[in-house]
Amino acid sequence: MRQTPHFAIRRRNKLVNPRLQGGVAIQIAAIVLVAGSLVALLLFRDIRQALWDASYSGHFGFSTPFRIVNGILVRRLLVLFALVFAGGSLAFLWYVRRVRRGIFRLVEAFQASGEGDLSSPADARGPGGIIDVGKAIDDVRSHTLARIGEVRGAVEAMRASALPEEEFTRRWETLKGKIERIIP
Repeated sequence: MRQTPHFAIRRRNKLVNPRLQGGVAIQIAAIVLVAGSLVALLLFRDIRQALWDASYSGHFGFSTPFRIVNGILVRRLLVLFALVFAGGSLAFLWYVRRVRRGIFRLVEAFQASGEGDLSSPADARGPGGIIDVGKAIDDVRSHTLARIGEVRGAVEAMRASALPEEEFTRRWETLKGKIERIIP
């Protein structure tokens, strides 16, 4: 018989980064709230007026009150749909623009690193994940720059001193190990 482990196994599915998901959800909720409030105000104003007019003129030709307001209701729902769709599309495009700018800045940092510039910061802006990647890139670049400084210092020390052959060989092997840690 197979025994189960002591600890509880928890399975966590994260399809989207929660930091990314939260900001977008708040933006879309705000868009729906603003658009819905605007349409509701206009809808209730127009329905009130239509029902007021019908009560004065007599609504004997209509079977239900819905027939009085159905045209207004359909138009306002279409306006609500258009406002929410346009606002959601603008929010999505704005967010994609932020992500693209951040990724573009990371690509520029990688290209600068490839050309030998390890000192300029990545300065990636955008969602939290892109900023975290930019900081990690900056950390790696500064660490690599420090290692290069160590190698340059060791080379200058070897160049400035007159060493016996076996001491030079030992330092050279140490220096090669440092270089291999920078460039595998």
